Amino acid sequence: MNNAKKAYFEKEDILHLSISNEREAESVEISPNITAELNDDGDLIGIEIIKASDFIGDLINKPPFQIFQEIGLFGCFNGDADLLVNYKIKMADYLKAKQEEKRL
Repeated sequence: MNNAKKAYFEKEDILHLSISNEREAESVEISPNITAELNDDGDLIGIEIIKASDFIGDLINKPPFQIFQEIGLFGCFNGDADLLVNYKIKMADYLKAKQEEKRL
């Protein structure tokens, strides 16, 4: 996680978080506007969030490690055979909670 990098494209409201410089072999849509980027082994190497300010608000200004931690992805990077399932669940839960917050 020491290689974590962040790029935020304000005009487009796109946040890209990467945890590796490896080549992206595949991308999987976790939910609308959120894509997980995977390497040849199927490990997560990055996440792209479209309409990022809607989803994570002020976290955009935080360091990448803190963003991963706050959205519940820290701790999933090594250890599980099927990491993508963990990311889908965690991201879906996080986004559902954010949408509920906005409705209140």
